[in-house]
Amino acid sequence: MGYTEDEIGGRFSVPAGAALSTDGVYFWRVDAARYVEEYGFAIPQAAIDHFVSVEWSPPSLDRATLIAIEREIDRITGWA
Repeated sequence: MGYTEDEIGGRFSVPAGAALSTDGVYFWRVDAARYVEEYGFAIPQAAIDHFVSVEWSPPSLDRATLIAIEREIDRITGWA
């Protein structure tokens, strides 16, 4: 599962912080929200506009779509 520590100021830790979340359009690490909260990191306006357009609700994604997204994330990041 893992556990991440705040790499900037040591203010927080997050269980499974390196895990990824996605809404099918964007993906982010689970611990990203804590960096936004603690340090005020900006979220790109395009992402905010997207989240507003879907009323801040993540979609229900079927298994095949989740697998396809995971493969694309692996391709983009080189984690595969």
